[in-house]
Order: sequence, then C-alpha cells, then structure tokens
Amino acid sequence: GYAAGFAIKRAAQAVVFTTGCLFVAMQVMANHGYVTVHWEKIERDWKGQLDQDGDGALTARDMNSTYQQLSNMLEHGLPGAAGFGSGLLMGLRS
Repeated sequence: GYAAGFAIKRAAQAVVFTTGCLFVAMQVMANHGYVTVHWEKIERDWKGQLDQDGDGALTARDMNSTYQQLSNMLEHGLPGAAGFGSGLLMGLRS
C-alpha cells in the first residue's frame, strides 16, 4: 500500500511538472503569435472529465470521489484491503 501510494505521488508530481511546462510553452507561443489557445474550450473539456458528481463545479467532493475510485481499484481482490488502504494513504502523504 505504501509503495503504491508513494509511486502514485511521484507520478502525480511528474504530471504536474509536465503540465506546468506545457502551459508555459503554450503561453510563450501564444504571446509571440504562433498559436491561438482557446482556454474556454480547454476549461469546458477538462471540467467535464474531472467533475465526478456532475454539479458543474470542481469541488473537494470530486477529489474524494476520484480518490475512492482509485483506492477501490487498487484494493480489489486483496485480502488485507484495510492495511493496503492505510499504507496507500501514508504513501500519498509522505
């Protein structure tokens, strides 16, 4: 559980870093007139994917729902699911 949580945290950090770099690159290209970024469309598309409860807003409930889905998927079929869940949470917080 701990190892899975630690790996997920590291992967999430890499995704956040990559997303930030892409954002900066897109802004630089847009500033120089190479591309036109339709931020409204990007927001609408991503919000539709991330809004788990369908209320039209990204809230803590959406994050909790995503965490529960991930945790349930990783715990599926494990006899010590409670221990795995605890380890997963500890790995994510380390």
